[in-house]
This record gives sequence, C-alpha cells and structure tokens, in this order.
Amino acid sequence: MPETAEHPASNQASLSRIAELQQLDSMQYLPVEEIELLAKHATLRVFEQQSTIIVEGDSGRHVFLLLSGTVKQTMRDQDGDDILLSPLGPGDLFGEGVLFGLRYRRTSVHALTRTHILQFKAADLQSNADQLTHFFRSLRVRFRERLLQTTLARVSLLAPLTPVERLDISQQLDDQHFERGVEIIQAGGISEGLYIVAEGQAVVVHDAQRIAVLQPGDVFGEMSLLDNEPHEASIVALTPIHLLILPRRTFDYLLARRADVAEGLQQMAQQRRQHDRQPEHIAVMEQLVATGIVRGKMALARQTELCDPTCHLCEDACAKRFKLPRLGFSSQMFGPLEAANSCHNCQWGAECVEACPEDAIRLNQDGFLVITDRCTGCGDCVDACPYNAINQVPVYPETNSMLGWLLRHTRRVEPAMLRANKCDACSGYDDHACISACPSNALHWIPVEQLLQTTFSQPQHDLVHR
Repeated sequence: MPETAEHPASNQASLSRIAELQQLDSMQYLPVEEIELLAKHATLRVFEQQSTIIVEGDSGRHVFLLLSGTVKQTMRDQDGDDILLSPLGPGDLFGEGVLFGLRYRRTSVHALTRTHILQFKAADLQSNADQLTHFFRSLRVRFRERLLQTTLARVSLLAPLTPVERLDISQQLDDQHFERGVEIIQAGGISEGLYIVAEGQAVVVHDAQRIAVLQPGDVFGEMSLLDNEPHEASIVALTPIHLLILPRRTFDYLLARRADVAEGLQQMAQQRRQHDRQPEHIAVMEQLVATGIVRGKMALARQTELCDPTCHLCEDACAKRFKLPRLGFSSQMFGPLEAANSCHNCQWGAECVEACPEDAIRLNQDGFLVITDRCTGCGDCVDACPYNAINQVPVYPETNSMLGWLLRHTRRVEPAMLRANKCDACSGYDDHACISACPSNALHWIPVEQLLQTTFSQPQHDLVHR
C-alpha cells in the first residue's frame, strides 16, 4: 500500500480546519461547538491514489471524513465477488459503524485519487458523544442507510427487486443483536418475520444436530412463514450476530406482489429440506462446526493419496520460518482431503480479536487474521482461542554481533518478549512455506464450502493456490 502521511492538529491548524469543516455539506448544519470539538480530535491523513483505507471484515477503530479527492467502496457478495457501491466525495463520512455496534467493517474503501481525510478515533468520539449530539444524530441516519444498502445487496433472494422496492423494504426492517450461544429461534415457535443476517454467523439445529450455518446475506424463518406452521428447527448464534427482520405483514405483501420472489423462496425452502437433512451432509457440517473450520473463508487441506504420512516437510518448513510450527494434522477428514490443525482465520466474532487489549490482530485484504507489531505478548489471545490455534514465540533483542547470535542460539540470553504466533497464510511472504516445501503438491488452500462435499472428484487444477 502506498505510504500515507499523518498530521496531528496544531492550534493554528485547528482554526483553519474549523473553517474548512464549516464549508462541507455534511458539517454546515452542526453547531460551532461541535465542529470545534471534532477539529480538536482530528488527525489529517493523506492517501495516495489506489491506497487501501479500510478493509472489509477488519475490526474498526477510526471514523473518517473525506476532505478532498474521491474514494470507492466495495463489498463481497456471497460468492466472494466484489460489488461496487456508490463512490464517496468531499464531505462524506465513512467507517461510522464502529460507533453503533458493528465490530467489523462491512466494506472496503480505496482511494481513487490522492485524498485528504480527517481521521477520528472512535473512542474519542464515543467519550464525547454527549457533546456531539447533532453529529451523532446525523451519523446514525447515514449508518442505517448504508447498513441496509450493504445487507440487502448481499441477499440474492431480493436481487429481482427494483431499487425503489428495496428502499421500501429497508424502511420496514427491524434490528436485533444476539451474543454467541443465544437461541434466536426455538423449534416449535411461530415466526415473527423473515430474518436476514447482516453480520455474524448462526447455526441451524434440527433434532439436536447442527445441519447448516448461516452467513451474512442468508435468510431464515421462511419455512414457517410459507407454511404458516411452527419452526422446524432452532437457530443459535455461532458468533455475535446482527439481524434485520422483515415483519410478517411486509413479507406477505411482498410475496403477493412479486411472484418471482415467492417462487425463489419456495425453491430455497425445498432445497434446504432436501439437502440439509441428508445424513452425509449433517456429518460433515457437525465436523466443520465442531472444529471451527466453518468460521473461516479458506481451509488448508492436503490430498491424502498424494501425501506420505511420514514426510512432515510442510511442518518443518513452517517451523523454520516462524520458530514454532503453525500447522499440524490429526485426521480431520473430509473425503480424501484432510484439513490442517491451524488457525481458521475466523471472519466474524474472532475471540482472539475481541480479547486482544492492544487491537494487534487485524484482518488483511486476503481474509487472514494477522498479528501486528502492536502485540505485547500478553497471551490473552492464546487463552481466548477455542481451537488452540495460537501459541507464543520468543522475540530476542536485535543484534548484528557474532556473540549476540551465539548467545541467542545457545539460549544464554533471555528473550525481550513473547509474541503471539498463528497461521496467517504466510502474510508478507511471496509464498506459503508449507506448500512450497511439499514435494508431491498435496497441500492446498481451498474454499471452506468445498469441504461440505462428501466426495472430492474435481481435478488437481480446481484446487486453489495463492
């Protein structure tokens, strides 16, 4: 990413900045006192063309106000393809979701031109919320508009609707938040409406078996609404989850007006009943949920027929690069594929991210959680990970002397600190150590969805490398 410059505000710069802020459409209706307070907490940043400003899925710490230039917003649909949203220009704010309960960025933002942006720490804004009432009120309106825009854009079921129809639906939606482990819908209950997953993941439980996982953009509750019968399954939050609910009366009105949406819902309900109840599917889904693999986007797996079980070159290469191995294998079988025991790079509600007091674990553009230099080695993430995917490695004082090198390698010098260590798909390197070391080309990164298949007959070139 091209380098960006940061310029904290001086007193003279603050006066100039206040005048500049008052000229922006989004700011001119704010009281002067609020503009002065915003200017006090602002940091000017300059992003060069094509710079990445925020990354979808990353945890947010800042809110941004665009002073000059243009940026584009993108988000991924359910197939992983980018959706281009409306561009932003001078006066537009973004990144505000962190102020209203969203833990992870919903879009990526990239500079289309050289841009000047004011950056605000979310913590500073929240601590002064009682003095920024007009600012927060206008920001909340924008936040809800964007939340609905990004959520509805992911719902393939609503793709046939016109923009006007989607806007009408968005005005009828209610919000609900649930923490992990909370039962959202109980089997036997009556549906309140159609549920849309805005953020997080949930598990569908039928007869005490986990039969499906719901992701952002998925809907549920449709079977009860269509059949006018109680829910056949329970829905439990796998991670902290944010839902949008389309009330039953609006749902019925929509189906009466749009036969194509009604037909799509009927087909989806039928497919779910047929596919999700198959014993083979349930067995794989149970394993994916129990191991936590389903919480990631990609999985590291090996083709067992190509792999010599006594080899271990992949583990040795990983340990050589990172001091301790970040992967292992213990018979997590999915057909002829065996998934590695390594970090799943949870896309939503990662316990390590929530536990880190330094905000040192960040999601990169490829969807992998990376431990940054903010890590102080406290070990909170190690304890928080429910999958035992994080360890710690010693970090020694830097030295160029032969004596320092000798003392370090003979363990005669104490490490300066311990640092968290986990698989991040070799972020920052040009290759994957494990894959490069494999002599039989047996190791691959594959989409997690591919593990849902009970047989894997696709040819070698269909497996994904990076």
